[in-house]
This record gives sequence, structure tokens and C-alpha cells, in this order.
Amino acid sequence: MKHQILVIDDDMNVRNSMRAFLHEEGFIVRTVSNGSEGIALIRQNISSFSLAIIDYHLTEESGAEVIEKIISINPKFKIIGFSGDSAQKVSLDSYKSGAINFIEKGTSQVIMLAMIHRLCKEYELENKVIVIPSTSENQLLIEQAGMIGRSNALAEVARTMLKAAATNSSVLIRGEPGTGKELVAKGIHQYSKRSAHNFIAINSGAISESLTESELFGHDKGAFTGASQNKVGKFQAANKGTIFFDEIGEMTFDLQKVLLRAIQERKITPVGSNLETPVDVRIIAATNAPLEQMIVSKAFRQDLFDRLNVIPIFVPPIKDRLEDIPLLVAHFMKKINQQSGVQKEILEIVVDKIQKNPPSGNIRGLQNLVERLHTLCEGQKIDLKTWEFVQNHQKSSLDKISNDHGTTTYTKHIEQIRRESQEQEKQSILRALQDKNSLKSAADFLDVTREYLRSRMRALKIDYTTESRDEIR
Repeated sequence: MKHQILVIDDDMNVRNSMRAFLHEEGFIVRTVSNGSEGIALIRQNISSFSLAIIDYHLTEESGAEVIEKIISINPKFKIIGFSGDSAQKVSLDSYKSGAINFIEKGTSQVIMLAMIHRLCKEYELENKVIVIPSTSENQLLIEQAGMIGRSNALAEVARTMLKAAATNSSVLIRGEPGTGKELVAKGIHQYSKRSAHNFIAINSGAISESLTESELFGHDKGAFTGASQNKVGKFQAANKGTIFFDEIGEMTFDLQKVLLRAIQERKITPVGSNLETPVDVRIIAATNAPLEQMIVSKAFRQDLFDRLNVIPIFVPPIKDRLEDIPLLVAHFMKKINQQSGVQKEILEIVVDKIQKNPPSGNIRGLQNLVERLHTLCEGQKIDLKTWEFVQNHQKSSLDKISNDHGTTTYTKHIEQIRRESQEQEKQSILRALQDKNSLKSAADFLDVTREYLRSRMRALKIDYTTESRDEIR
């Protein structure tokens, strides 16, 4: 990387001398005689200069004033104060204005050069665009399984996926929300002999209790009021393929019994029909719920668990696969650039920040963060300034939500609250239950199903045995 240095000094001899010296050392040098010209150059292209060397005793305005103006444009701009005056006040004023270092005119060129090289190296590190690591054995395996990463933890998932794909066994995928459980399920289907047939995904907590069997097994015309024609159920649609039950822990106990019977018998009976229909489907389920604890509390069936948990796969959270973050960030950046038509780059130093402070929400949270950075970045490069702005903006938004004690506000942000703070989510649910005095009414108010609400209450350890306001309190 060839560094460009800006020299601001009203002495022509000094400018010429600095230009010759720095040019000989391999730098690109721009020299101007006053602060106004220098600031204009910086405004034209703020990232073109690696640093500026500014004389303290300028004619139009002091070097300290010029430094302050440059820092107001870019607080990270690297500046060296430069003066023939060795007085301590001069150097202190330069530092206070924002200069990184101070050099007396006449200082050894060796010392000056060492300082310039150090600051240019810092600039280079702070402005280095993310570089994708060279392909590793892990990365090739993970890509083969249809995922992105290079960590040992994800490579182990990929190995199990590919082994599972070669069988017809049921698979139970465990992991936190946002870790990519459905992606794993789709990968197993894609690499199986069933890939030419349908992959049907079902949100287990979203199936209406009154239409359970109709949704899963279909119905004949006239089977019930409103059944004006025959309907193909999910099992029939997935015949010869794969049926995926997402968040199986949110499924009602009654529906678990219905599902178990279909898995055991491999036959279904549409509502309103007397004929059993054979089905050939592979079952994959996923959950973030503690099924073993739910079995003990009689919230989940042991026999269904045993049927599903033939091949268990645990998808690790992002905090356990930090080395995957650069690859994921690069993938999301490319995707967002293509979708938005606006080409931006993200600096390596920002990716380092993300690795040290991974977002909640796992992969989904990371994708949201990259999209926020891309959207809120004013220039072409997502730098530390953008990162800090996004972090402060997010904190401000959450503080506003946290300070608003109205339940209505929580309904608008329930998914964000779930990702950011389980305690806030818990308080939101408790207030809804208190206000509505009914599980059904609280679920309607929060715009979620009763099954989903029950599952979140179990996860948050909200003790709720009747629809009594006093009991909730």
C-alpha cells in the first residue's frame, strides 16, 4: 500500500524539503501553504491521506485551529504537529487539538521517518478491507454441506449432516434461535436421495389446534363446514420427500400424539375419509427447547423424542465459532451489495470488533448487524466511525424500549426484545397476562399463537397453571 501524506506549511523551502525527503522514501506527497487548502483536499477524499504533517505557526490561522477542524471532519485522522518552536506549550496545544505526535523542525530524519511509518502502519490496519482467508479443508467440507464457515465446530455439523443425508433416519437438530437449524435440515434433504421431491417446513407452534389434522393429513370435501373441496395435507405434499417440523418443542401435547402415530404407522387418514393412505416421508425436527426437561414435566412425550432423536445434531452458537464470522460477514456484504445495488466494503478492524463482541441472535443477528452497518454507512467503507454510530444507535433504541413500561410498545418489538433481553421479554409476557387475565387474550394481544406463548413461558420459567390474574402476580 502506497501511503499519501499531506504537508501543511507556509514556508516554501520546508514544503519542498519535506516533499523531496518523503518522496524519496516512497510516499506520495501533497503540500499546501495554508489550512484552508489542506482541509479542502481532505474533504474531497477523506480516506486518501494516511496522515497530515501540520506546521504549528501558520499565517492565516494557527496549526492548532487547523487540527481541530480536521478532527471535526474525521476524529480518527492521524496528525503530526510540526514546529521549529520547541516550547512545551506548542507541543501540548498540538496534542490537545488532536495531533498524534509532535516533531520539532530539525529532528533527525530517522526519528521522523520511524514516527511516520508507525502511524502509516496504524492507518493501514484501521483501513484494511476484509480479506477472505484461504480455503481450508474444513471450509471445503462445510461448503459441500451448503453452509459457510471454517471452524471445527461447524465442520463437525457438516460431517454429521452428510452422513445423515445417506440414510432415511429421523434427525433432531438442536441449537439456539438463529443458528441455522432449518439450513441444516435443508442441507440434509438436498444431499439425500429424496432431493428430487418436496421439502415441506412446518412451524410447529403455528398450527391451529382446530385444524391440526386437516393441516397435516388433508381433508375430503364436506368433511366439515367450509371444506368445499379436497385438500392435500402436509404429509401427502411431502411424500417421497422430507417434512421438517421447526420448533418441535412448541407443539401441543395432543398434536405430539397425532404426529407420533403418523410416524409409527407411516399411514395417514384425511379428515372425513375412511381410507388410510400410506406415506413415505423423512422426518426432521428442530428445537431450541430443553426437551429433556419438558419430558420430566410432562410437556413433551418421551416416545416422540425417542422417535425423533435417532440422529442428533447440535448447531453451535456463533460465540463458539468466532472464526466463521469473517466468512459470514463477507457473504452477507456481497449479498446486500447485490440486492441494494450499492457497493460497499467493510474494514477488517470492524470485523475484529464483531468477533470480539458477536451480536445476539446468532447468524440471523449477524446478518441484521451487517445490513445495519451497510445501510447507515455514509461512505463506501464501513469503518470504526460507522461501527460506533450503529452501536450507540442500537443502545439508544433499546434504552427507549426499556424505559417504556407500556405493554403495547413491547408487542411492536417482541422479536427484538427476545433477541436482546430475555428479562424484558419475560416482563412483557407477565404484563400481558396480568392485563388480559387470559392466556388466549394475552397471546392475541402479543400477536403470537397460544402454543408459541406457552413455549416461551416454559423457557422463561413463568409459572402459569390457570388463567388467573392473581396466580400470575
